[in-house]
Amino acid sequence: MTVTAGSLYRETITERVKQVCTHRTQTGGGGEYAEVLIEFAPGERGSGVVFVSELRAGVAPAEYIETVRAGLIDEAKTGIVRGFPATDSVATLFVAKYHDIDSSRETFEFAARQCFREGMLRAGPVLLEPLISIAVIAPQDLVGDVVRALNRRHG
Repeated sequence: MTVTAGSLYRETITERVKQVCTHRTQTGGGGEYAEVLIEFAPGERGSGVVFVSELRAGVAPAEYIETVRAGLIDEAKTGIVRGFPATDSVATLFVAKYHDIDSSRETFEFAARQCFREGMLRAGPVLLEPLISIAVIAPQDLVGDVVRALNRRHG
């Protein structure tokens, strides 16, 4: 298994923010509409990105709520600051407004992705440095050289 340095980095947030995003377009025919209010907050270390819906049953169709969750989780794969996966945060959906004709799964996915990008940028994003545990086996006469090499690399 090959591990690259880039695959070890993660991004997270340090502040709690609420973000409203509305996706609305109107063309000659039907339009597109979805509005979401999502709160982004720091989560427990190692928790990943957790999605919570605070909507009452029946407020919005279940498939729209699932699409919001899927859009947020997918958007988290590309991160906030440097393109590394986002982790250790909680996204809580408080509002999901829709229109019977103009709303669809796609409009809610677009609104959720936009909300993730804008909200997480406002939530104090930071880059998490990787912590790695390694075992080095070296002949006794090279131990000093190996330790110096590791120290030069901040090991």
